[in-house]
Amino acid sequence: MALSSEPDALDPAKTIQLIADSVNNQIYERLVYIGKDRQPHPWLAQKWEISPDGKQITFTLRPGVKFHDGTNLDAAAVKFDFDRILDPAT
Repeated sequence: MALSSEPDALDPAKTIQLIADSVNNQIYERLVYIGKDRQPHPWLAQKWEISPDGKQITFTLRPGVKFHDGTNLDAAAVKFDFDRILDPAT
């Protein structure tokens, strides 16, 4: 992959650069992706439901997905990642 500049971060939660997205898209997978129609589409999440008040999203994860070390992708892993992203110390 050739890049015109270096990404500012390899953590998708810490960057808004398009160049970093190009790299991060090769490393990480998302629960959903935004298509050309600007709508969310399933990826690691098969489906999702948004609560009536819009404050909670319940994702149904695609079965059989594993991390590079063989660990299963599960709700605990997703929660850990969201907690990390929302923690001001990280």
